[in-house]
Amino acid sequence: MDITQNPTDERVFVQDKVKRCRTLIDHINSQEAMDSIVHVLTDANACYLYIMKNYVRSFRSANCLKAIDFEAKLCLVAVRSQSKYQTRTGLHIASRILGTLNTKFWGICHLALTFGDYQIDWRQDSLAIPKKTSSNKATYCAELHNITMTSAQIRIIAQVITKWNRNKIYSSAPSYWRTNNEKYGNCHEFIFDVLNALGVDLKTSIPNEHIRTKLEHLHNIHKDKAFNKIKFDQFKRKEELRSVMKSISGKKRKTFRFSSHEELDKFFIALRESPHYKESPQDFDDVFEFGKGFDLAYWLRDARKTSASPGCTVTCPFGDPYVENGLFKSCRANK
Repeated sequence: MDITQNPTDERVFVQDKVKRCRTLIDHINSQEAMDSIVHVLTDANACYLYIMKNYVRSFRSANCLKAIDFEAKLCLVAVRSQSKYQTRTGLHIASRILGTLNTKFWGICHLALTFGDYQIDWRQDSLAIPKKTSSNKATYCAELHNITMTSAQIRIIAQVITKWNRNKIYSSAPSYWRTNNEKYGNCHEFIFDVLNALGVDLKTSIPNEHIRTKLEHLHNIHKDKAFNKIKFDQFKRKEELRSVMKSISGKKRKTFRFSSHEELDKFFIALRESPHYKESPQDFDDVFEFGKGFDLAYWLRDARKTSASPGCTVTCPFGDPYVENGLFKSCRANK
């Protein structure tokens, strides 16, 4: 059956996927509810209005389709994809192989996009479902610069979401291992499809080369000792970073390893209070921006638990992304 040619077949195709979706099935108590969900997941305009009505403050009328600018920022999130049936060693080996074969494949990790407190991704149940920003397995979160979210961009995102829902089946394999790329797709390809539709160039949207390198090396994401660390040698003020590390740990280490949000915060607070930083703070901008990716991931992982700095007894040096800097807070329509 060619599902791309018949709208009725498309709805049946998506309805079958919804029936297998644990996230949605508990909310379906009638055929009317099923039809409403399928409509939002398959019709670009309905998906767009759903996002606008449920997410953007000051947007009240379903008939109001004028362009609106938002206080929302776009972030790329890397998420651990390990399940209880998979071993970390096996995933690490597979990710290294895939990363070697194709530099565009970022290892075995899950990718998602956030804008404001909204999150989209391509799930294993073959559905892209707009939802509240939260991820208990987030490992790194990169803010995409030079992007102002507008209603026109929300509409573009809705078009990609519904296109994938109508036509795609989830496959974890990269495109060069598949014989039918029109029918199958993975989470990486979905995110790149959204970014391409928005006209986002990762090289210009992520100007920090250290962050781009981190994302390109996500095949190391399942190696415990390789994830939660910052190598000082990659930064121009590496000796000063080692000096700050010594003030905290008593040893002048080449690498900062951290096991909690609080440890990460304490290092950057010490760096901010150091004479090196006070003398020339701009020299450490790249370090702070790189560290912010780990910090945002911690906030995402604990989003459901607290509105304060999760697990910390110190003030987060990067600020609260749900309150202060607008990364994860609700979109607000500019008047």
